[in-house]
Amino acid sequence: MDDDVLVDADDAEEEFIHNPAAIPDIAAAIDAAASVAGQTLDCLALEASRRLSLPLGDPLARQLLELFHHHIAVAMTDPKRAGAELTSVTSAGSKSCYPVPLADAQEDSVEFWRALSAQVSHPLVVGYLHDILFSRRDGDVGAHLSGAVDAYLEAASIPSLAISARTECAMRAWSLSRNSKNYAGAAVSRRLLAQLTEETFANPQPLPGIALPALAALVTPTSTQGPDQFDIDSLLDRAVKKHGTPDHIDYIAQLLQRNVINPLPEVEAKKLRIRSRITAGDSTTVNHLKLYWYNEAARIAGELGVPELRETSVKLMQAIDPADLEWIRFPVDLSPRPYLVEAFVRNITRDHDWRLAIERWLDTSAPSGSYQRNVDSTKTSLSGLIFHSIFPAQQFGAHGLPERSETATGEGVPDSEVRRTEYFNALTMGGMLALALQRIGEYGPAGPEIEEFLRNSLKCNARDAHVMARAILLFWNGQYLETAYLITPFVESGARRLLLLVNAPLYRVEQNKKIGQFPGLGALLPLLEKEGMDEDWIRFIQTLLLPEGQNLRNLIAHGFTYQVDQIHAALLIRAAAVMMLMPNLPPTGEEESLRKRRGSQGRKRSLRQRFAAAVAAARWAFDA
Repeated sequence: MDDDVLVDADDAEEEFIHNPAAIPDIAAAIDAAASVAGQTLDCLALEASRRLSLPLGDPLARQLLELFHHHIAVAMTDPKRAGAELTSVTSAGSKSCYPVPLADAQEDSVEFWRALSAQVSHPLVVGYLHDILFSRRDGDVGAHLSGAVDAYLEAASIPSLAISARTECAMRAWSLSRNSKNYAGAAVSRRLLAQLTEETFANPQPLPGIALPALAALVTPTSTQGPDQFDIDSLLDRAVKKHGTPDHIDYIAQLLQRNVINPLPEVEAKKLRIRSRITAGDSTTVNHLKLYWYNEAARIAGELGVPELRETSVKLMQAIDPADLEWIRFPVDLSPRPYLVEAFVRNITRDHDWRLAIERWLDTSAPSGSYQRNVDSTKTSLSGLIFHSIFPAQQFGAHGLPERSETATGEGVPDSEVRRTEYFNALTMGGMLALALQRIGEYGPAGPEIEEFLRNSLKCNARDAHVMARAILLFWNGQYLETAYLITPFVESGARRLLLLVNAPLYRVEQNKKIGQFPGLGALLPLLEKEGMDEDWIRFIQTLLLPEGQNLRNLIAHGFTYQVDQIHAALLIRAAAVMMLMPNLPPTGEEESLRKRRGSQGRKRSLRQRFAAAVAAARWAFDA
């Protein structure tokens, strides 16, 4: 035989035509290929074609590839579905042309399989061909079934074959025997699976993809002609020691629970899963991994209802100093061109009148920008990237602990990515707002004058005017942390006041053991949007203050924030101003006159109409 490497055929593809006279040579080549040390079913076709000196595009070479690219699929994910099936890559009726599903095979191909099954001698190939014909229900189905089981069991005992191929053969023989109530075949299969599992444990390299599915078959209840000649408890114990990492412990815990001889109690199985994560955290010197595994342990302990291990995991998480995490920082330049910044600032301060400057500063649009444009730009920036749709991301809070996981969906634009775009936009705009507000402070007045201006000129109520004036003065003094702690709660109070302005039913009355209270900012913002508030402002405040974004409101309220820069201080003032500087005005003369004309039976305005009227009045007063 010529050992030249396979080459592409120059001529067009030809249809395969079964030639009975060529079968002996083909069978001999396949048997020789199967005898190569470490052989698997996947590699048989290329090795046999090489021995036959077939070009890659030869019809016979293609037929061999199609024949041996149906595969024995071992169940990997669910111990309750242990076993192995002979499957095609493509399903019956599929438009894919390679490999042709068994049900759609041409008659020449089937004749080729029949002829080969009578000529080949290597157990791996004999079992596979009988299995092919049995799965297709061709000819004497019973003979093909018994022939496949016997040959597979013999192949599983051949040391020269790859252990993966041997396990596939034993698993397939077990499935066929079990389904056909061949108890003798099932017993031999189980014995071989136990031996193969022992071999994987002795291998220096971990082989969980071979050992664990085999163990799943061994713990599956079955009727046999006699007791098993192996110690399943010992095998399971070795599986825990060899493969008891977080990657596999959940599967192993199910095996331990399914062990008919000595089942592991459910509570112990839960603890085993949790302790595996804790052990993984204890065994690593990388603090990021420690934090990850302790967090996973705490999460799973909460889901499984094991409070003592949840508390242990949380304590371990909290014991990691955020300074020890050694975050890798990638600098991102969010600064616009200097002349654009200067143009923005000068436009606000051009009259050197602090009153006009503050009015212009308060008349700027949402710092995060247009929601729809942010969606479009995020979609453009993510196009061609696959990592964001494959790997989940985790966000860490100012406390240094995992705060939120972002599960990838692979469809559309994830909201978390849009939020990130909005936040970057807000930082950019916030830098310009901070600089402009700082410039105003260079010739700004003392507190009482600002408070009076907000109350009289902008029609802000006295209490809000007092708070806003103090926040602006703190900002001008460079006390950004104090600014943030002062002004942040008033974003929510302003939102609540706007909704009460249109008499929206907000208050949650006392019920059972739940006290009466107003809802929080997260519940108020959707109501404001429903009543007509601009979506861009809603998104900006959510992205800046709530858990779906940076969660600054929560971090500030619970004392996790010790540093605030001038950009975030300016953004917080801007967010509060949107809610606080809309005055609670009495009805206009026209509205009061209309109400009197309609009388008590007149049609009431909707909440949306009343809110729109109130906001319009506020804006009119602001512009005046």
